[in-house]
Amino acid sequence: MKKVRPELIKVILNKVVSDLDSKISSKNNQVLDVWSAEVDERIKKHTNPVSFINKILIVEVDSSGWLFEIERRHKKDILKKLRSIIGEEEIENIRFRMGEIKHASGKKEDR
Repeated sequence: MKKVRPELIKVILNKVVSDLDSKISSKNNQVLDVWSAEVDERIKKHTNPVSFINKILIVEVDSSGWLFEIERRHKKDILKKLRSIIGEEEIENIRFRMGEIKHASGKKEDR
């Protein structure tokens, strides 16, 4: 019979954390990809999804006017669209907050 050598707890924990990180990263990327592909261009111009934690998508908006507009007129439709693609149980809510929006070039968005 071959003798099995025990693994250090540090090695086991690193494997578990690495696996969890990759699963979380994969879900985050999926949500961001769907946002990028499905949300209206004029809304995307004023928003930036920044995190997806505990089934809640956090999106920064560049002005209070746009925050109000998106929250009141577009949130339900965006959430419905995301749920239809990602899965009803995968995303519970979208929270919008004020933030600075930058283009890929790194320049701040003009309002």
